Amino acid sequence: MRVLVGSAVLAMIFSGGAAQAQRAIGPVSAWMVPADYPEDAAADGRGGIVTMQFRIAASGRVEKCRPIFSSAQAALARISCQRIEERGRYVPAHDAAGTPVASEGQLRARWNPQTRGVTVESQFGGAMPLGEPGAWMTDNDYAVVTQGRGDSDAELLFDIGTDGRLTRCAFSALGNAETSRRTCQLFAQRARFRPPVGDHGEPLAVQGTITMHWRH
Repeated sequence: MRVLVGSAVLAMIFSGGAAQAQRAIGPVSAWMVPADYPEDAAADGRGGIVTMQFRIAASGRVEKCRPIFSSAQAALARISCQRIEERGRYVPAHDAAGTPVASEGQLRARWNPQTRGVTVESQFGGAMPLGEPGAWMTDNDYAVVTQGRGDSDAELLFDIGTDGRLTRCAFSALGNAETSRRTCQLFAQRARFRPPVGDHGEPLAVQGTITMHWRH
């Protein structure tokens, strides 16, 4: 039994109140455009979601991008990483001494052949997971969540409060509704985040999304 998390990004947890997480320069949605969609892929109706993990260097540049989950063909996954490396720029993370440091980042690209468009999403709205998201669900949860209904995917949409806890969890029509509902319940109990901060250091409430793939 396996549960695969479409966001297996390693969290960087800072010590010291002065440390700051990385921050994207400009909207991440501008890092890919419809012109990036290969004509043959759009014409053939090929699309899907690509979840990318990458390193954000101390310079703020994106490097070492790789797809960690993809429902799209390999060519679209490759293009997704190429464009994020070419166009993505961040204000780098800083340690407690104020020194720029490397960190990890993660984004999702949605390729839609119907509109011939591609959108880039920041999965947790700038919040940082406390711990590894892949550890929030275990193989032992399979029976509890699926209740004999078999394999399913659960795409969760949630709000993260200023204390880093979930204040709301909903789900899309991607998979079995009851499996998704139970996944939401467990995720809300276990997921914890470090919220992003505003211009004056105040914690911000944000929205996030994650996809769980329950496999026997």
